[in-house]
Amino acid sequence: MTLVHGAAAHAGGPQTHVLIIGVGRYIHLSGGAGPVNVTLPLGQLTSPPISARAVADWFAGAYSNAGAPLGSVELLLSDATTQDYQVNGAGPTRKIDPATFANIEQAFNDWDARCNADRDNIAFFYFCGHGLQKEMTVLLPEDFGANPNNLWSRAIDFTRTFRGMACNQAQTQYYVVDACRQWTTSLLKELDMAGETLKTFSFGKQKQRTAPILYATANGLPAFGDSGKRSRMTDALLKCLDGSGADKQGGLWVIDTDHLGAAVKKLVELQNKALYPVDPQIVDPVIFENSAGTRVLHKLAPGKDPSVVVSLECLPDAATGSAKFYYVRQGQPKSAPSIGPWLAEIPAGVYDFGVEFQDGTYKAEPIKEEFVRPPVWPLKITAMTTASPPPEG
Repeated sequence: MTLVHGAAAHAGGPQTHVLIIGVGRYIHLSGGAGPVNVTLPLGQLTSPPISARAVADWFAGAYSNAGAPLGSVELLLSDATTQDYQVNGAGPTRKIDPATFANIEQAFNDWDARCNADRDNIAFFYFCGHGLQKEMTVLLPEDFGANPNNLWSRAIDFTRTFRGMACNQAQTQYYVVDACRQWTTSLLKELDMAGETLKTFSFGKQKQRTAPILYATANGLPAFGDSGKRSRMTDALLKCLDGSGADKQGGLWVIDTDHLGAAVKKLVELQNKALYPVDPQIVDPVIFENSAGTRVLHKLAPGKDPSVVVSLECLPDAATGSAKFYYVRQGQPKSAPSIGPWLAEIPAGVYDFGVEFQDGTYKAEPIKEEFVRPPVWPLKITAMTTASPPPEG
């Protein structure tokens, strides 16, 4: 398997261990190099390998948690373009092992063993590629459909695998499934749809854990990855890990298990409104188990304020068209964007927000000392007309 950071064995003391899988090349799906044994409407993808590399770059370069420093990052890719990878574009070029079922199974077993070495470890799992949903969530490796007599022999039952990870003693576990969860007519005909379980569950071995799952989409719906780019959900995930999903605790901004998924959902919703109103994506953050309480995943450097997407509009809406909004942070000059509705990223903190009207038809009192927090902070300033009342009689 391909470790792009850290050692194959747990080094002692709490650590964070990451398993990243990005599958874009599918041998037995439409457009693949092998015989197409699958009637499902699935083909080749470009976004998952790009997304997986970006997640690996972030962990290897930006991740910070003194309570569980980064111990390992293991990466599997199936990329029609290249299997090469450089950490953040620097250092040695590695040939990454393909994301076949056998390689995923081995990488998962190694990751599971590292995570199980200490109860204070953090286990982080990321998959981007094709997924299906029926009674369970099924993830598809590169060689899915190789056996025409049993299409599901090289598929992964994520639902039961997740349940099996309750037997791993790592109390903090985080799962990202950036894949579709659609039901289709052809899928409903697959009465024996299933998948292999990477780790089985036993009540006698169950441990206490906090284990959110961040699904890229709701049950039965598609997830989107624009061609040649990061997927929509992964792009939002990385922004939130960088700070847009942070919560201030004890004077520091931290990313924790309670806030990360909800923040990703809000960023994707904002992106849908601006760029994809026709085909919106509904991110589904689920916390199935929270018995270990809220857990910190990542800490921002002291003194670093995360970015907040702030939107400014007026009530009534008619006043927004002639409004020139401004904001003032303590000790800094006034910043005045262009006329009309305003949407921008600014550092978290306390601001005054106000509006000036170019045509003099409205006036408004500013909003004073507003503490804006990530990820999104919408504001509407109430405007009043300056027109004189009509004469009586």
